[in-house]
Amino acid sequence: MTNPGPTQEEYDSLIYKLATLESELGKARTLLEAPAKPGRWKRFWGLWSKAVVVALVALLLLPGVSHALTREQKALVGLKGVWVLVEGMNTQAERLGLTKTQIQTDVELRLRKAGIKVLTEEERLETPGRPYLYVNVNAVTKPGSSLCAYSIKVHLKKNVAIKSGFKTPRVVWYTPDYAETVKIYNTTRIRNLVGDHVDIFINDYLAANPKK
Repeated sequence: MTNPGPTQEEYDSLIYKLATLESELGKARTLLEAPAKPGRWKRFWGLWSKAVVVALVALLLLPGVSHALTREQKALVGLKGVWVLVEGMNTQAERLGLTKTQIQTDVELRLRKAGIKVLTEEERLETPGRPYLYVNVNAVTKPGSSLCAYSIKVHLKKNVAIKSGFKTPRVVWYTPDYAETVKIYNTTRIRNLVGDHVDIFINDYLAANPKK
């Protein structure tokens, strides 16, 4: 899903090819400006053709450089950690065996295993942007029904300056909201799907903040 961008070797290769392109075009320009000599045009077209090939190769590599990070990934650059806020766990969800504590523990454990710092609420207030990962899980069932309908939201929110100069929490990263109907008491599937959404965040975070 994510684009890791070019490796250092690919980037260095691109720089070398661009430098070669500049050199070859310079030779072609010099040749054009020189007094006419036999074979001048043959040499000119040889240099020009070589420059065109180098330019095409460079252009093939440029998308990987200019789009190394998606817009969502760029919003995560420099993020030092996140506080986790779980909401939406109503009494129906808890009667099904799905609790806020379970989801909170699942999410925080995944983040820690990936090397992402889980902030306390106090640490979040001292962190630039006051970032937090918002997880919302809702479950609804009717008495006597064997099915449960649920929805999942996972957003990353940070304080963003608005026109008035004040800062307000805004969603800067998210996964598409997900909803599904499953057999009642199949809480394992719901927890696993929450984990899948968190894994998408983890992958984008690691792409935006590669380990050195």
